[in-house]
Amino acid sequence: MPIEIKQETFTIGLIENKLLSFQLSEYATNNKIPILFGNYEYTFQFTIQIHEKEKQISIQLDTNLLQIQEHSLKVELASMKLSCLFTIINFHDVIKRDANNAMQTPTALLQMCAAIALGSARGMYSAKLASTLYSNSVLPLLDLQKLFPQEGQVKI
Repeated sequence: MPIEIKQETFTIGLIENKLLSFQLSEYATNNKIPILFGNYEYTFQFTIQIHEKEKQISIQLDTNLLQIQEHSLKVELASMKLSCLFTIINFHDVIKRDANNAMQTPTALLQMCAAIALGSARGMYSAKLASTLYSNSVLPLLDLQKLFPQEGQVKI
C-alpha cells in the first residue's frame, strides 16, 4: 500500500502479527460485577526497532486494561503483549542515516506501522475479552500524531 510522503513513496507489508501474551489479573478473574463502559482505561508502550539488513521494522506493543474506580483509583484487569513485523520494500529510499549514523525514519511510516499494531491489539482484546464481563471494553482510536511528530523524520 503506497503512501505519499513529501514526494517519497513507501511500500510496506505485514510479515508477522503475533500475540505474545495475554493475562487477566487475579482481580479481573475474581470480579463478578460488570463494569460500565466509561470506566475503562488503556495504557500503551511501543518498542520500535529498525532491522536494516532485513529491511524491516518491528513493533512490540505492551498494553494494560485498567478499571477506573472511585477517587481515580485504577485497577489492572488485563495485560497483553503483541508484536508486528513489517517489511519495507523500498527501505533504503525512505530510511536513511544522518551524519551521526542515526536512522532517519519518516513519521508517516511509523504512524502507519503503529496504527496497524493498535488495530491488531483492538482485535486481540476483543477476541480475548469476548466471553468475559469485560467484553464491553473497546480499545479507543488514537491520534497517532500525538505519539509521533506531525512532519518529517524520527531518529531511531
